[in-house]
Amino acid sequence: LHECTFELICNSKELMAEAAEMEHCILSFVQAIHDEKYYCFRVRWHEFRGTLGLRYNKEYFKYEFHQLTGKSNALAPEYVIRVAQAFSQYLTVEDIYFDNSMIAA
Repeated sequence: LHECTFELICNSKELMAEAAEMEHCILSFVQAIHDEKYYCFRVRWHEFRGTLGLRYNKEYFKYEFHQLTGKSNALAPEYVIRVAQAFSQYLTVEDIYFDNSMIAA
């Protein structure tokens, strides 16, 4: 999509690796991810590397752009933010399962 790639982070091991690599607080969303209310993606565009956070609105069955940050919460390029916002509006993935072994059922 416009030379940007989005890769879903779908388990706790990947989430912990993302937090360590990007040096930001994505782990603070672990409960919302477990509750299927929040989804995270690795984002790449040329030299930019970021983490995209989307909220899932179960009432309206839609994803909502929340944030896109680079390493240590650095600002993302405006172009990538616009592409990520479009991505969130058209995302139709249903029943994504987050395998979260960090939270006891």
